[in-house]
Amino acid sequence: MRSLRVFMQVTPTSVVVLGPDNEAKTIDNPTVLMADFGLWVKTEKSLSLYTWERVAHIEFGDEKSVQKVWEEAILTVFEDLLEDMEDDIDYEEEAESEAVEPVSEESKEENTNADDPNANPYN
Repeated sequence: MRSLRVFMQVTPTSVVVLGPDNEAKTIDNPTVLMADFGLWVKTEKSLSLYTWERVAHIEFGDEKSVQKVWEEAILTVFEDLLEDMEDDIDYEEEAESEAVEPVSEESKEENTNADDPNANPYN
């Protein structure tokens, strides 16, 4: 998962994460900070960082949070699409600039002189 921009703070209804013992743990009404590397989960008692591999489920029930996350998700999808399109365009431009023009028979004859000691007779 590429994650939502750099950081996004929201309050989900609940988060299910895998703890150090690999057991699923549900955290109700935390404040979370979504980052490229994982999910910061803040409760009244603690602050924890879970890598995205350890995040099993995030649920948003509050209408304001749903709208914020949805808008951010759409923006991320479009940014990824634009980035992929730019990569494709760059790749096509590189391929076009690296294309080798075929050498005609006339230019081969002009460049090859049998008396030239530096000429490669196998071209």
